[in-house]
Amino acid sequence: MRRKCPRCRLSRCFAMGMRKDFFLSEEEKQRRRKRLEENRDFTSKRSSTSESTNSSSTSQPVFDSESILEAFDEIDRVSF
Repeated sequence: MRRKCPRCRLSRCFAMGMRKDFFLSEEEKQRRRKRLEENRDFTSKRSSTSESTNSSSTSQPVFDSESILEAFDEIDRVSF
């Protein structure tokens, strides 16, 4: 199917049930591209911020599961 011309592919899509109202106008395409680009920028900024936060937080203490369970037990005793 890929080797056929775009018109032939389009006619096949219509034959399979595609509707003309599924097409996006140029304005809708531009809005979609803009929104995608904004999401990419937001995601890249967020990931770069989390990377810098993670790299600076390597000096935080590491807790083992036993000390965490003891802390929870102590919280439970105080709560009741």
